[in-house]
Parts: sequence; structure tokens; C-alpha cells
Amino acid sequence: MHFDIILFLLGGIVVCMFLAMFALLKTMYSPFIQRFEMVLGGKMKELDKCKDSYYIEVERNGRRVCLYQISVEVIRKGKKVHDNFMYLKVCTNSNLSIRFHDLAGKSHSNTFMEDVIGISRGVEYKHITFSETDELLKAFQVHTNNEEKAKAFLSKESVRDILFIFKKIKGVYMMVMPIIIEKGNIVLDYRLSEKFLRELVNNPRSLKKHISLLFRLSDILELIG
Repeated sequence: MHFDIILFLLGGIVVCMFLAMFALLKTMYSPFIQRFEMVLGGKMKELDKCKDSYYIEVERNGRRVCLYQISVEVIRKGKKVHDNFMYLKVCTNSNLSIRFHDLAGKSHSNTFMEDVIGISRGVEYKHITFSETDELLKAFQVHTNNEEKAKAFLSKESVRDILFIFKKIKGVYMMVMPIIIEKGNIVLDYRLSEKFLRELVNNPRSLKKHISLLFRLSDILELIG
């Protein structure tokens, strides 16, 4: 009798170990983005325009929220390899566009952003200037399709506080802003923010904080128009 109970318990332990190993292997070989399905409350789908690329799209407070994992072929040490880039997009009811280029004029955009994420490349917007004493914006060339609205948006203290959180030092003198605002789309480019990408890797629920920051920018963007 006791022997049967022991065998039953051992069998249960073996089954539990097998299920745990199966779940671990499934996680290891699943797309990285899949771990955010529960956080967002949506299902991962394949992107038609990019091989081995995926997205999750949901609606939050009347706004469309999209998380993208895009596979891009790059050359590294003379060999072709695939890197996976992550982007978070919040759609707003605004037509304002703002690009932050570094002082060398580089926008850090990618060739696939236009078709896949809805961010245009190579669009010529007006360059606007800010005071040399502006600690946030003096490190960037700022381009926009509406100077008056862009300056009104970037003068808001709450906007500046959020952009200071996102701003990243690259190299000795160069600054990078991983935020792109394009005709109602606010995009966080995780390639340009090691801090936010690290948060995403270590804790999937940190995505909620990132969405909250973009929502705060969205609220102000829509008020300005």
C-alpha cells in the first residue's frame, strides 16, 4: 500500500518535471514578443511584410497600442545574421510630427519603419531651433511639420520630464532620443534605449510603465491638436 503511494507520488513528480521542462523549452524557442500577450491582453500575430516578425495590437482607453518584434538582416563580422528589434507604438488623434536628430543630422531611422510601423522615412520637415541654454533640446536637431504646435508641445513641463527620462547619452558628446512622433503615432524605438529594453527583458510587466509614459505624451499631443 505504502509502496503504491510512493510510486504514485514519484509519478506525479516526474510528470510535473516534464511539464516544467516542456514549458521552459517552449518559452526558449518562442518569439520574444509572445511573453507580452498576457500583459497586453492580446494575441501575437505574424507581420505579412516581414519574415519572422510579429506584433500584438490592442486597444487601451480608446487608443490603439501596438508592440512589434521585427527581424532584420544585418551584416556582423562579415556574416549575415538576423537581429530582432522591438518597437512600441501608441496612436493618437493628432497630425503633429516631431523628429529628434542628433547634432550630426542623423535620425537613426530604419528602412523598414515606413511600411511596417507607419513611420515615414526621408520626409523633409522644418528644422526648428531652441535656446543654447535648453538642457533637453540643445543636444538635438528638431524637425517638425508644424513649428508652432511643436514648440507648444515641447515647452510643456510634463512633456520635458518624460523626454528627459527617455534621452540617452551615446558616445562622449552625442545624445539620442528613442521617441518618434509621426502624424499621430508615438513610437518608442527600443534599439535606442538600453535602459528600457533591459527593463522589457527583465520584467515583461514593465511594458505597462512604458505604455503609461507614451499615453501621457499622447494626452498632451491631442490637447495641442
